[in-house]
Amino acid sequence: MIDKTIDFCEKVANEAGVEVKLAEPIRKLKRVSVVTNSVVGVGLFTVGILLSSKALATIGVIGLAGAVVMAASNSVDKKTM
Repeated sequence: MIDKTIDFCEKVANEAGVEVKLAEPIRKLKRVSVVTNSVVGVGLFTVGILLSSKALATIGVIGLAGAVVMAASNSVDKKTM
């Protein structure tokens, strides 16, 4: 997913006549991001439930969904390498 975003941004920049090279994150940074998103997502979801805040609970669920997608992307990266 990140690779597709980087490719898209570089393609748009090249069509605009601008030379841009975006760095691809390493696996360790991706893992740290998954853990961080999971912890923050669970925290926001829990606080949202305890305080009856639909907004916080929703943001927590979105954070957890992002962590799941990134974790799945990391597992696909490991299988292809």
